Amino acid sequence: MRSLPAISGVIAEGPGEEAASSRDNPIIDNPADEIRRLRSRTAKVTGAWIESMGEAGQSLYDSAN
Repeated sequence: MRSLPAISGVIAEGPGEEAASSRDNPIIDNPADEIRRLRSRTAKVTGAWIESMGEAGQSLYDSAN
């Protein structure tokens, strides 16, 4: 049984989808910085959501924490 040759740098997707490349999935140089950035972004989005919901949003957030 013959095996197919590996194609370097390409991740096969499902039928009709384009292959992903390193451009689509960049390598993270410093994971700790990326985690801090994502936590900060999440906090900003959560804060904006709470503000938009007013007192009900704050109450829901407080009860979840």
